[in-house]
Amino acid sequence: MPYAVANDAASLAGLQAGDVTAAHATLADDIVDSLMNRVPDGFNQVTASAESHTVRIAGTRELLLNHHPVISITTVVVDARASNPTTLNSGNYREENGILKLVTPAAVNAGIEWVSSWPVGIEQVDVTYEYGYSSTPALIVQLANIIAGEIGKKANQAANQPASGASKVRIGDFEEQYASGSMDAITQMLTETGKVILAQANLIYREYRY
Repeated sequence: MPYAVANDAASLAGLQAGDVTAAHATLADDIVDSLMNRVPDGFNQVTASAESHTVRIAGTRELLLNHHPVISITTVVVDARASNPTTLNSGNYREENGILKLVTPAAVNAGIEWVSSWPVGIEQVDVTYEYGYSSTPALIVQLANIIAGEIGKKANQAANQPASGASKVRIGDFEEQYASGSMDAITQMLTETGKVILAQANLIYREYRY
């Protein structure tokens, strides 16, 4: 599912319906994924992960998971390479911002499996969980629509310039016919779009970028 919607982007940029095309929206999505260091359509995916962690310092109570944001923890197994590995009770841990933290259960009853620190050893903690996004974050949609609107705005400005010939310019996977000499318009578009990206990304960079 795309982040940017052409008509929404046009409205946000003060343009007419049709001034922002599907190609503009697709390019905006690609820019957002690249900026945030995500795979294509990375803000619309839920992925399962199974990973093993090595603990080298005794008394460690926190583990950094390989992926975030975490949607749910499925299992946590300690002494994973022992003959009798232990699956922890969910009350013995919590996840915060991609970090798996041990907590002491509120009530330690007989039969509840828990540990006070992660066991030292190579790949002694196995964690399975889901991470990603079941729906695109609103700020990501907003950022993509702003970028798509800026691209549409500059594309329309360049297309309306008096033509003294034509030159085809490729920006990523997006192609447009521009009047000759319109490279300045392309440069301006990318520069101004870059400012928009930075202005918006500063608000969401830490939360959403890998």
